[in-house]
Amino acid sequence: MNLGAPELLILLVWVVPVTVTLWALVDVQSRPDWAWMRAGQSKTLFTVLLVVGLPFCMVGLVTAVVYLAVVRPQLVAQQRFGGNPPPPPPGWGT
Repeated sequence: MNLGAPELLILLVWVVPVTVTLWALVDVQSRPDWAWMRAGQSKTLFTVLLVVGLPFCMVGLVTAVVYLAVVRPQLVAQQRFGGNPPPPPPGWGT
């Protein structure tokens, strides 16, 4: 199969950014809340940014790259470092 210029352009401008953004969104949702709390990051913020950026391919791609390159390693380190989630903050759930 030979890809011409229009097909390659569609692949680079639409398919790749959408795929990377969806990958980041799935990864965001797969990380436990306690890892986000320990890393000092906001799961809700990244979820919203990725969902809003999804239809705007390059916005979603930039957000996904920031998440995958900067935030995800912090979350992975927190999950590796501490096997147990931290206790809830005082007064939480009362």
